[in-house]
Amino acid sequence: MRMTWTPTPVRDEEAFAAIKSGIDALPPGVKMLLNSGEQSSFDVPGRLLDSCTGTPAEFYGNGLTTANLELLARFFEKHPGYADRTFLSVKGGSVPGVLIPDGSRQNLRRSVDASIKALRGTKRIDLFQQGRLDPKYSIEQQAGFLNEMVKEGKFDHIGLSVVGAETIRRAHKVRSFSANPSI
Repeated sequence: MRMTWTPTPVRDEEAFAAIKSGIDALPPGVKMLLNSGEQSSFDVPGRLLDSCTGTPAEFYGNGLTTANLELLARFFEKHPGYADRTFLSVKGGSVPGVLIPDGSRQNLRRSVDASIKALRGTKRIDLFQQGRLDPKYSIEQQAGFLNEMVKEGKFDHIGLSVVGAETIRRAHKVRSFSANPSI
């Protein structure tokens, strides 16, 4: 079910019903992963909501907007008790309006801040992932930029997308040792 990345976005009530039904189907104490990403799909109904289908990401609205994060903000405003029942993963780090990676400190910060702003304080980002690594910056630099924001409390965990094991090992060496270190 595409929610926002479509010429005719789904009405809020229809989207909210789908989100609620997925969360409500889970056993007590289990969180639903709200996963955003630039090349994913709604493959596991009732277990995974993906931004490409219209839930959370910096660039997953028609025209590469934050429409899906804004949809989630409206959902959590109407149903605040559901925020703690979800784990929100947001991909970002692209040049605004195009799916070209920009792993600069300034752009990653802009991406995280745009995602936080779109959520309007309704839900914290649990995991932030760069959609793709920027070849102009080493993984150590990009992980360092993201670690700065973990230490600032902007989100809790760092994820990597479309990378191999060696890249993960290199990123892990520069991970944050804050209260909630995770990469």
